[in-house]
Amino acid sequence: MKKWTKYNALRMKSKDSHAKAIFANRKSKAKSNGVVFDITYEYTLSIAPDVCPVLNIPLSWCESRGKVGPGDNSPSLDRFVPELGYIQGNVYWISHLANRIKSNFNTEQVCAVANWMKNRD
Repeated sequence: MKKWTKYNALRMKSKDSHAKAIFANRKSKAKSNGVVFDITYEYTLSIAPDVCPVLNIPLSWCESRGKVGPGDNSPSLDRFVPELGYIQGNVYWISHLANRIKSNFNTEQVCAVANWMKNRD
């Protein structure tokens, strides 16, 4: 097993260690980008669900995909209003799939697709 694979496997052994790895990554990126980061790891763990609140799919805690990157069910620590930064009440855990949808489309576009899909039935 390559070194990076062993490292990822070890850090994804529990929900706690997986959340800690994501927290550390977001904190580091926020610092590099000058984004406010005023939350604790304990706070982020206290709000970490087992199911994505957006898509109602289970979050894949403790799962490492190595160099492949996050899967659709991988947990993602996100900001509701990005400009506010990482502050209590503005961060939440959602699936990587929900985060991609949220990041790539605005509200009107998501509603338009949903309406179109509903009307096709």
